[in-house]
Amino acid sequence: MWWRRAADQEELRRRRAERANARGLRLSGAGRLEKAVVAFQEAVDLVPTKLEARVNLGSTYYQLAVRRRDERGRGWLEEAARHFEYVLGLDADHPQAALNLAATRNALGDHDEALRLLEGLTRSRPQQRDVFYNLAVAYLQAKRFADARRAAATELERHPDHQLAAALLDHLRTAEG
Repeated sequence: MWWRRAADQEELRRRRAERANARGLRLSGAGRLEKAVVAFQEAVDLVPTKLEARVNLGSTYYQLAVRRRDERGRGWLEEAARHFEYVLGLDADHPQAALNLAATRNALGDHDEALRLLEGLTRSRPQQRDVFYNLAVAYLQAKRFADARRAAATELERHPDHQLAAALLDHLRTAEG
């Protein structure tokens, strides 16, 4: 009956991880990002392969990092990247982890890697919301304005309600003169 106890323990860990992840989502939604990190980390510690919690943890580190432009912020970006890479190591087609890793790489200044990830997503998941928008932002940062316009326009074709893509496209057209 030792196997039943082991299965029960595994189920208990899984449930505790679910509760910790849900708590992290509530805290993150309330803007309490540091406390959300603790909750998401608890979920990951309980079940290391819980991909949703890993993506949430990485996303929260990213959100913390964009509030700071110092070494601590850079450390949070690097921590975020580690979690997204872990998820992609288990599920290479995880769209949210790939999008978030691209944004993180871009924020770390690794624009070529961000573009490589995003261009790959446009081929593997062309209907995924935000793929072409994020690509447009990355192109803009790389000063590839024509490519940025095309990517923003593609996002709007696929998702006409995407307000950020519409604003970016308007900005690019206005700047074009």
